[in-house]
Amino acid sequence: ATSSAGVVRVLVLGDSGAKFLGAAMRHAQHDGREMVAERGVGSCSVLRGDVSPLEDGGASHGTSCADRWVRDVDELRPDVTLVVLGGAFLTTKACSEDFRSAYEARLDDLLTAMGDRAGRVVVARIPLPMGRWRWGDVVGRVRCLNAILDEAARTHALASLDLHALVCPTLACDDTRDGKAMRPDGLHFDGAGQCVKGDFVKD
Repeated sequence: ATSSAGVVRVLVLGDSGAKFLGAAMRHAQHDGREMVAERGVGSCSVLRGDVSPLEDGGASHGTSCADRWVRDVDELRPDVTLVVLGGAFLTTKACSEDFRSAYEARLDDLLTAMGDRAGRVVVARIPLPMGRWRWGDVVGRVRCLNAILDEAARTHALASLDLHALVCPTLACDDTRDGKAMRPDGLHFDGAGQCVKGDFVKD
């Protein structure tokens, strides 16, 4: 889908994963055929008041990552909206039934509220983190988060961008492209190798 001017308007929503990936996508705008708007919010959750412990003993309090989603789609009227929610695995509650129920309900409300104004909505599946981000039961938490994201995509008949299959086909993860790191800090797409290659969007 494209706008009347022939430019594909892409809106990237979510947490710090969205901020970094959206910025990388903006840097890839070379031919004028797409326009990327990055509206991610760092250090937060889509759940209001949720607290996610970080690896250094700090915590994310702050506002919901999604407080502006509906206003963003109303303002920008994108052709494609990419939802990237990579930080929810940081909470120790990520695999609990209460967390899953609350997160699924919140995503359902958000996706419904954005409606057709969001254009084609694509939900990113999150790759395993590396290095200092991989501790304790983080691998299991990422799997739990991806199960929630998969369910949201199925429920709303949305496409998925499988970043997990791209970067981490195994537990070891293949985190380079052309010899350059895709996620230099082990979590966020950034740097010289950040371009996503291949057809990883699945309807």
